[in-house]
Amino acid sequence: QVAVAELHLPADPEERSRVRERLLRAARAAGRLDHPGLVAAYDVVTEGDVDHVVTELVDAPSLADRVTTGGPLDERTAAAMARQLAATLHAAHSAGVVHGDVNPRSILLPSDGQVRLAGAGIAEAVDPLRRTRDPAFLAPELRDDGQATPESDLWALGAALHVALLGRPPSDDVAGAVGGTLGGVLA
Repeated sequence: QVAVAELHLPADPEERSRVRERLLRAARAAGRLDHPGLVAAYDVVTEGDVDHVVTELVDAPSLADRVTTGGPLDERTAAAMARQLAATLHAAHSAGVVHGDVNPRSILLPSDGQVRLAGAGIAEAVDPLRRTRDPAFLAPELRDDGQATPESDLWALGAALHVALLGRPPSDDVAGAVGGTLGGVLA
């Protein structure tokens, strides 16, 4: 069983072609990753003029779902989740893949305890202007049209951890402190 996500690419043929090429590069790079913390990307399929990303199906609630229905995680559970996600991002970054959209919806919490991260590299390829992403999970440099980097992924992980622990995204006045909190929890 697989999951199929329909992508909405720009209507302009030139821009669509550029985005499609970035998407194929990102999907190929993500497809080469073999890590238990990443949702596997299998293929990009184009039917007619509609593109689809085919990934492993992970039947699990997202961190966003879990916090919405059950409230914030306890510190021990959040720390275990953060360690797994940091290891997953390290593996992706070591392979040259930047996620670009770490947020509570892309963090899946299966019942077996192995936290999974979905969408590695796909959002950045399809939406380089970040029009569809939640700014609460974008590092400040990404809000200023900077390029996604391993550091911006770690900033987003800190913001997601804030949600895990407090049930809400960080506000701009505390966003800078999230990275320090993340380091303390992971130690």
